[in-house]
Amino acid sequence: MSININEHGFWDGEFAVGHHVYDKPLSHALVQFLKKENVLKMADLGCGLAHYVSHFIENGIKVDGYDGNPLTPELTGGLASVLDLAIPFRFETPYEWIMSIEVGEHLPAHYEDIYIQNLHNNNEKGIIMSWALEGQGGLGHFNERNNDYIKAKLLALGYTNDLDAENALREASSLWWFKNTLMVFRKIV
Repeated sequence: MSININEHGFWDGEFAVGHHVYDKPLSHALVQFLKKENVLKMADLGCGLAHYVSHFIENGIKVDGYDGNPLTPELTGGLASVLDLAIPFRFETPYEWIMSIEVGEHLPAHYEDIYIQNLHNNNEKGIIMSWALEGQGGLGHFNERNNDYIKAKLLALGYTNDLDAENALREASSLWWFKNTLMVFRKIV
């Protein structure tokens, strides 16, 4: 099977099936965090094969999943829909929280601000995200950024960095890169 990565950064076609990674311990910690926050509805943007979406639903969390891959509905058994995160959009009603992990580094740098603005425009309370660090490497990583760079962008948009939640999620993760890249932001403006 050939590698097919769209110019907007999303993995295109069935190629995605063998390459998305799921961190079950992190997923359990995310459920705990979301329940503690009394989240009524959230979105997973760049959800891949919707593993986290499925786990959240199993645990009573209302979540909508979206990914750029045109085969997303088929690959997720209808759990997720298609949405290109490199194009500006606004949902009719913003979600309380947005999660977007393993996404930003896949978008070419000239779509970075559009992507971040999409996350910002579509949440009411906060963002859970990750971004591969510079030099980390990875399949389809075109735009690796250090935490300080991403944090500065989110702080400028009116967020505070929730280090307690961030550290708890990093500690819970079983994947080495999430231990350095997960970030939690609360909207204050």
